[in-house]
Amino acid sequence: MRLGIGLSTRITLAALLLVLGGGLLWIGKENDQLHQNFLSDRNADLETALHVEKVRLGQSIEVLRQDVVFLANTPPITGLIRASANYGLDPRDKNSYATWEARLQEIFAAFLRAHPDYYQVRYIGAAGEGMELVRVERRDGRVEAVPHDSLQAKGDQEYFRDGLMLTAGRVQLSEFDLNKEHGKIEVPHRPTLRAVTTVFDASGRVFGMVVINKDLGPLFDLSSTGLPPGVQALIADQYGHYLHHPEAQRAFEFELGSSRKITDDFPSLEPMFESQSKLNKLSFHAVDSANSGYLAAERVFFDASDPSRFLLLAYHVPERLVSRQVTGIPLPNIVQAVFVMLAVSLLFMLMLRYTFAPLKRITAAAMEIAAGNRNIRLPKKGGGEVGELAEALNIMLDKLLSGDQIERESAFRKELIESLPGVFYMLDTQGRFQMWNRNLEQVLQCAPEELANRSALEFFKGENKVKIENAIQQALELGSASVEAILLSRDGTATPYHFTGRFVVRGETPLVIGLGRDITEQRRAEAVMSRHKVVIETAHDGYWLTDAEGNLQEANEAYAELSGYSVEELKGMHISQLEAREQSREEVLVHITKIIAVGYDVFETRHRHKHGHVIDVEVSTTFMNESQQFVAFVRDISARKRAEEELRIAAATFETHDAILITDARINIIRVNRAFTEITGYSADEVLGNNPGMMRSGRHDKSFYAAMWRQLNETGAWAGEIWDRRKNGEIYPKWMAITAVKNEHGKTVQYVAIFSDITVRKQEEEEIRSLAFYDALTRLPNRRLFLERFQAALASSARYGDHGAILFIDLDNFKQLNDTRGHDYGDLLLVEVAQRIKSCVREIDTVARLGGDEFVVLLENISSEREDASLKAGLVAEKIREALALPYQLKECEHDSSPSIGISLFQGNTESMEDLLKYADLAMYQAKSAGRNAVRYHDPDLQRYWESMAGKLLGGTQ
Repeated sequence: MRLGIGLSTRITLAALLLVLGGGLLWIGKENDQLHQNFLSDRNADLETALHVEKVRLGQSIEVLRQDVVFLANTPPITGLIRASANYGLDPRDKNSYATWEARLQEIFAAFLRAHPDYYQVRYIGAAGEGMELVRVERRDGRVEAVPHDSLQAKGDQEYFRDGLMLTAGRVQLSEFDLNKEHGKIEVPHRPTLRAVTTVFDASGRVFGMVVINKDLGPLFDLSSTGLPPGVQALIADQYGHYLHHPEAQRAFEFELGSSRKITDDFPSLEPMFESQSKLNKLSFHAVDSANSGYLAAERVFFDASDPSRFLLLAYHVPERLVSRQVTGIPLPNIVQAVFVMLAVSLLFMLMLRYTFAPLKRITAAAMEIAAGNRNIRLPKKGGGEVGELAEALNIMLDKLLSGDQIERESAFRKELIESLPGVFYMLDTQGRFQMWNRNLEQVLQCAPEELANRSALEFFKGENKVKIENAIQQALELGSASVEAILLSRDGTATPYHFTGRFVVRGETPLVIGLGRDITEQRRAEAVMSRHKVVIETAHDGYWLTDAEGNLQEANEAYAELSGYSVEELKGMHISQLEAREQSREEVLVHITKIIAVGYDVFETRHRHKHGHVIDVEVSTTFMNESQQFVAFVRDISARKRAEEELRIAAATFETHDAILITDARINIIRVNRAFTEITGYSADEVLGNNPGMMRSGRHDKSFYAAMWRQLNETGAWAGEIWDRRKNGEIYPKWMAITAVKNEHGKTVQYVAIFSDITVRKQEEEEIRSLAFYDALTRLPNRRLFLERFQAALASSARYGDHGAILFIDLDNFKQLNDTRGHDYGDLLLVEVAQRIKSCVREIDTVARLGGDEFVVLLENISSEREDASLKAGLVAEKIREALALPYQLKECEHDSSPSIGISLFQGNTESMEDLLKYADLAMYQAKSAGRNAVRYHDPDLQRYWESMAGKLLGGTQ
């Protein structure tokens, strides 16, 4: 006897291996799907973060450029140049070098207080070693000017050498490095970017340069704001050196001698640093290096004069974060699944042993039959193939018995045929009846002799006849066939039947035997069910039909796909087996009771998938009181929930201190952040769906917006200063950057605008401008602003041909008041004089103080006729003289004063401003020589004309 593993055991082991293999494949697939979902969410987050941070970095550096140019154009800069060229005294404004230096320190200090991200402003001389002339810096929260003995030479700095090569109006940005003082890196470290612009003297030679130091720490720290926990923000320069890293010691480590670069950690970034590379962006991708995980990166170009300079902004999702976030299938579910598989395998093995047990008895019976013993019977236990084998052996034994037993068996079979439901028939190869039962005679309404050798095809018509003929042929050729066709009785009654046929050989004659079943009721039921099924199965949502206790009676394929169960598995299940939020059968029954009381309900919940994970669903159910059943439609809302989660994560990045406004392609607002509401006063509900034009200030004309949109359409971006209106009607300035977002086909689908309120900055700039362009005592325009307006007046006079005039005014004996009463009395007099002069001229005219007790008045567009212009200028001068000659009340004492006024006329720009001012100055001295308190023209002809007309005009006015 040969030993071996039993057939049932082998089958059981094979089935167990298949079940375990399928379970492992399922676990792997589910984990992979969760992994992909997590990466897709992170990809969307990082794309938004890259775009916002790119705009923020570019905007911050552009503002730095504008600020250094603004400081270089302030009057103290040019005042220092003139004073340096004239032995320490500015010949134009009569200010000393020290006065201009103090004024420049005030402007630098005010500027630093207005811009907390700048920590140092310096003015460096170009001569010699590049010595600092003025330096103001922020230390320990205080803004102070650095004493002269602490100023440094910066001639060895690369940014100084680059600044010497700049042309007027150009700005040079330094490399990104750590700030150094006295040749050593400052501690604590301060990441720095410097903006340099050059200052030229009157002959066009380089005199010096203005340098602003920007603290990059707060700017770079913003790149990590709002990111999901664990996601790392990285910034590198064009050489691959780290400027920002989650590990603080890695940032700017190249300044301390380290040669490590970002490409050492992430080799996939190397193509972005190659010369002539046009690869500006790397989409979200897996990283195959020591820093495993996923990475997205983009280059930020910030220097239009040097395209090779850029910052690389990257976001890294470490593999450990992915592993921690993607939890996979819960361990209890896996353990439960394995336990069920083992239990099923054990049960399967026991069933096989029970099923194959009769084989031993059959084997023993076969041995006795082989020995000649035929008086045995095999027990008819078991089913399937084993039972059929036992039955076959019994039949074989029966055939070996006597002929009487065979005849009895034949009679039994005939009786069996007659008792079959439906019709029975036997046909030859031509389709003629050879045998049939009484049911067939009754259906066809024919006697036995009428059916003998009659063709079955005679009882069918049209396509039904063709179907029967083909089915007979199929049974003869393939062994079996089935078909549905309409059977016609003698009286014409048409009845649908389902016919089956099987090929047999009787003796040597080939025959077809079969059964026919009346399917009239089945057809009716199928029609009803078909209509019901079309409605249910074509629905995209899942469908249930349950009884009043919550047991499923029907479900459609849509819900089967949603839940992972087959339709047959779902039938008979209770709702609590699928419900994942209501934890027990009792909770489900409480909910069912509430729905029955109301009659319907729509609610969100979670259903448990067959494989263990949960699905967010929305259930809409109605209770049918007549049938005591629930009809429910179940919709998968997992995608919507994921989208809501994506929006929640994106909102963290979206909610920055800068306002963000997003529109669709039709310029309708679709989203704003909290900073937008804080700046504009409008809530999201008030602006969504509206055009941003609702906030226009009215300060910009159509050409401004046309130019803005032209640039936006041509380049995809626009940035600049713009004035808008808040909800409360207040008009305010803001700095705004707009970017067009395009799809993969290059079509604009959205516009993203990022802006900040620069009201405070404009006010501070206006304060600085006031220091630069207005006299601190009288608040009148100073020499610089006066000359700008004078230049514009000359251009206007040349364009329109009108005459204008310059009135040079000097107070008589002003020095005597200062010497006797003191400078405070002199200051009071100057303030009063300024007010009286302004009251004597038009709004369009300019009154300026040039210094000391010297004032000048610019009269524009007086007349196109020279004599008429001279008379009008003389009348204004006489009005001013009379006003200034009236007594003054200075504190407790009364003071008398008078002016000497000189006049020069101009038309067009044929003569320079310097000559015209000189003419008016000479005329003023002529007035003093004539005894003071007088008006004189520079042109003798005009003076004579005035003297001839003055008596008439002034007498008439009196």
